[in-house]
Amino acid sequence: MKNARTMTVTALTMTLGLALTGCAGQGGGDDELGPLDAYLEQSLWGDFDGENWAKTEMQRQNDVEKVVAECMTEQGFEYIPYEYTEEDFGFGSADDDADAEVEWNPVEDAKKTGYGISFMYDDSEEALDIEEDTWVDPNGDYLESLSESDMMAYQEALSGPMPADDADEEEWTNWEPSGCQGEAEETVGGGMDAGSEVYEDPEFTDLMTAIDNRYEEVESAPELVEIQREWASCMDDRGFGGYTNSTEPMEELNAEYAELMGWDDESGGEIIELDPETEQAFQKKEIETAVADYECQEQAGIDDAWTAADLKSQEKFVEAHRDQLDALVAKYGSQS
Repeated sequence: MKNARTMTVTALTMTLGLALTGCAGQGGGDDELGPLDAYLEQSLWGDFDGENWAKTEMQRQNDVEKVVAECMTEQGFEYIPYEYTEEDFGFGSADDDADAEVEWNPVEDAKKTGYGISFMYDDSEEALDIEEDTWVDPNGDYLESLSESDMMAYQEALSGPMPADDADEEEWTNWEPSGCQGEAEETVGGGMDAGSEVYEDPEFTDLMTAIDNRYEEVESAPELVEIQREWASCMDDRGFGGYTNSTEPMEELNAEYAELMGWDDESGGEIIELDPETEQAFQKKEIETAVADYECQEQAGIDDAWTAADLKSQEKFVEAHRDQLDALVAKYGSQS
């Protein structure tokens, strides 16, 4: 059975990462907000300044745990609140200051781990480091003391009815805790769900659709299209022809690796071992493609071009939707 706390932290981390990085490899190198970004920061994103957001969310999660404990006590169960720490949210470690001073160099990283596709599952020292989950449930001993029926009652009181052990991915994706966890989330409020309310508000349906569609406008900007042609020509010169957009090589290799691993919608992405020859051949191809890709992106100036096109698009968008954006901030600005 999946653990509700693990799912929560994973979802929070993934969502924060997406919000902070934007379109990886397509600009985003400038920390200065564009005019549309500024509106969204006030209404959807809140304070997503990495560590500041993490500290706020850590405190919120600890408040949720306290409410859960009170609720479980009322239900006749013992419950020790889990105390979230800085490390749970990826800040406060001894390496943070050193990491902050190191500027990411995509070409140099690509020479070691390519796009990080196959190397994520490699045990070598050069591979990406995936730490094991060492979390210990503070209520573990208490749970072990319960009978099977009492444990089921405990879990239902804690998080409400959960999907069956053999539930598919869609059921788990759509599942939301109720019980004491759901009550605590509602009582404390905030969190990532606050921004999702906007997308469910019919008043802003058209605006949200327009925001999502804006990225297609950025990609089709004439100046960016020309830069992509330069990138494609560079890739062709290096023996990697057939591409028209710098997002394609990574997407193609991701699909190829998924096929090699036998992943599909029903496999759940289970990690299997490839034979050494196949694995080495793919990793060689991944590194060579990624190095050429990033060097050609740098040569063509894709990051700067994307940032300029995005800023121009944001300015145009704000002028066309200023009244709606002002209404969005007026209604949801206080939630952040």
